[in-house]
Amino acid sequence: MARSLISAGNRLREAIEGWFQAVFSSKYNPANYLGAVILFFMAVVLVSGIYLFIFYETNADRAYGSVESLTHDQWYAGGLMRSLHRYASDGAMLALILHAFRQLFSFRFQRNRWVAWVSGGGLLLVTLIEGISGYWMIWDTRAAWIAIRSVEFLDALPIFGEPLARAFLVNEAVSNQFFFVILFLHLFLPIPFVFAFWIHTTRVSRPIWTMPRNVLYAISLILFVLSAVKPALSEPAANLRMLPGQIGIDWFYLFLYPFFDMVSPAWAWIAFTAALAVSTLVPWLVPAGKRRAARINLRACDGCTQCYLDCPYEAIHMQARSDGRPYAKEAVVVAARCSSCSICVGSCDRAGVELPDFANLAFRRRMRDLLTPDDGTGRPRILAVRCEWTVPMEPERASPNVRPLTLPCVGFIQPRTIQHAIKLGASGVFVVGCRMGDCHYREGNAWVEQRLAGARRPSLDPGRVDPARVRAAWLAGAQTDALKRELDRFEADLKRLPPPSRPVHPGAGTGATIPNSQNRPSAPEVIAHV
Repeated sequence: MARSLISAGNRLREAIEGWFQAVFSSKYNPANYLGAVILFFMAVVLVSGIYLFIFYETNADRAYGSVESLTHDQWYAGGLMRSLHRYASDGAMLALILHAFRQLFSFRFQRNRWVAWVSGGGLLLVTLIEGISGYWMIWDTRAAWIAIRSVEFLDALPIFGEPLARAFLVNEAVSNQFFFVILFLHLFLPIPFVFAFWIHTTRVSRPIWTMPRNVLYAISLILFVLSAVKPALSEPAANLRMLPGQIGIDWFYLFLYPFFDMVSPAWAWIAFTAALAVSTLVPWLVPAGKRRAARINLRACDGCTQCYLDCPYEAIHMQARSDGRPYAKEAVVVAARCSSCSICVGSCDRAGVELPDFANLAFRRRMRDLLTPDDGTGRPRILAVRCEWTVPMEPERASPNVRPLTLPCVGFIQPRTIQHAIKLGASGVFVVGCRMGDCHYREGNAWVEQRLAGARRPSLDPGRVDPARVRAAWLAGAQTDALKRELDRFEADLKRLPPPSRPVHPGAGTGATIPNSQNRPSAPEVIAHV
């Protein structure tokens, strides 16, 4: 049930992001930089908050007046800063929510990613409390309503001697000490935010801290235009002797308060605690299938560091050689951090890394079993290697000449894999991975694209495999029509090529070469970004 709902959400997510991809391309798609967007908004909140703090008066009688003076007397500076502070806070919360749903719907919370999921929930909670405390500091009608509902919510816990709500019976009961407490809370919360953010990214190699300049400029322009066209304004000054009338709600931060008005504080606590527990336990409520961590074959490891460089989760580190072989370093897998993505397998052309559940020898046998039978049609035989997270390619629905082979990630693919497939009789190898910027394991598709283009080790040798016999397409899970179009186009191109010859290079027993051709490209002809 839960998997079906999450999968349905993922189809909707892919459809929406596909529209952004078509308009902006993967390089400028803001959905691919949500972490960097959050950091940008937080930077704006920090800078604008420092300016506002300089003029803010921590006093029950003058807090509201100081904010009003900033808004209207300093509309060109203080008013602009207040609006930037407000809308950047909303933007940060929106980006956090979108990022959380993106990770949820794409199942990127399983195995080693539970740390990022739980710490991300902490980030969301801290940001929510920070935003609510900011509204308290204005001390207008909305702030008074928030304060009363909040203390009623807290009074349901049997930890306070006297009901906190008594502090908000009359205006005179609100002391300067209350504003010092709120100010301290508002200034202190960024510390746990930074700590949670550090935990959130500590197991991620090469986290994305920045976004392309065009995306940065576009978001900045939207922020400034919104602040100028619809500046942030206060409600009337708080008056605890009168019931508040209609007040504006910031649904990014105050969405819980209408719910508090509908139920008792006790039921509000039950609902809040249940929602918090369920969301935190998602990695264990929707677990991934068991898969063992990668392991190093020291007899084949020469300490080249490529697996260490390619790992997306810092699950591999290098240490001094332990087996006496004439190499300075050896790779070591940290099993607790390993996602079993297989990217490190593709990084090593010496078979020094192996995923136990996808052993190299067993994988080659599977390729042989797929490619040995002849379909009798005379059509080019295509080995279609796909990531398990991209568009499905069920064997019963595939063309007889297309032999699908599913992997944890296309990052598993080495040049030797392609060479061996050609040797076994494949006319071509078709690689199908996640859409660029949306790789389930962050970087697998990017590394494969670079390997095929000769820009990353281990790279495809055009002297052993004609690059025209290799094609790659980066597709979302629902792009079955695009997959068929790319396969048909690849098959048509293969028909125009001469049959691949046997390897002629000394020691190239796993490779394949073709007759020299002046028109032969030096990299795969088409890398389809759909």
